[in-house]
Amino acid sequence: MNVKLPSEQFAFIDFATRSFRNTADQDYISARMSYRAGLIEPFLWSGLHAIEKYLKAILLFNEKKSKKCGHNIEKLLCRVKKIEGLDLRLPESVESFIKYLNRFGENRYFEGGVLLDSHALDNLDETVWYIRRYCFYIKEFESDYYRHARRIPPLEQEQHPKRQNLSGGVLEEIIKKESDAYDYLIWENFFTVNKKRNATGS
Repeated sequence: MNVKLPSEQFAFIDFATRSFRNTADQDYISARMSYRAGLIEPFLWSGLHAIEKYLKAILLFNEKKSKKCGHNIEKLLCRVKKIEGLDLRLPESVESFIKYLNRFGENRYFEGGVLLDSHALDNLDETVWYIRRYCFYIKEFESDYYRHARRIPPLEQEQHPKRQNLSGGVLEEIIKKESDAYDYLIWENFFTVNKKRNATGS
């Protein structure tokens, strides 16, 4: 069921979705492709941009500003945390990876050494999932539409991550249609497939 929104409001939501959430999805897949190819710097750079855009999308969907934050995802996360009523739930591992990515993600010109954590891909997948699930227009669920929509509670999402989907999301479309990016998205990704990665990473 669709909600009828004023044209200006619809345009605003459409902008936040296309310019930030959708491009973040693409950056996320680019990061996973780079990791699989053994390209460390592109992996970190694309991962940084994905998290940055997801956080900026959350701010936009909640009618908050992201000015003067640039690529600093720690600053962006601090602003997201201040959104009243968001019920942001992030494990310590996600908070730590955001700090790590904020430190090493911009090293595209090799200004310093890069340390790639052995669990970097797992951490990126986890961080994207935890952040991305807040990338929607929350006020939509404060309307009468909420009675007809099933918004999965955060705790249930965490217990069953694959049940949480975003309407019109790029990742959801890739999985549904099994497009060319499908293999790169699901490869050893616990949050999109039905088995955990084993100790050997296969």
